[in-house]
Amino acid sequence: AEWAGANVQANAIGPGYMKTDMTQVLQDDPAFDGWVRGRTPAGRWGDPEELQGAVVFLASPASDYVNGQMLYVDGGMTAVL
Repeated sequence: AEWAGANVQANAIGPGYMKTDMTQVLQDDPAFDGWVRGRTPAGRWGDPEELQGAVVFLASPASDYVNGQMLYVDGGMTAVL
């Protein structure tokens, strides 16, 4: 809020469970994989490429009046917590 007048926006992206090399062990665990799929309204793990739209939006002039927000890209998980 302090820097908004200087055209500085402070926003963040909150990714859900994404399929990456670092999460492969969790994906391979049937119990954890089932928990993620059952808990996430989309019913699946996210692909890292699905973060691109949020990144482009926050980096573009379309978000010039957006400040102090967390943009969740999580398949709906946060909405049902």
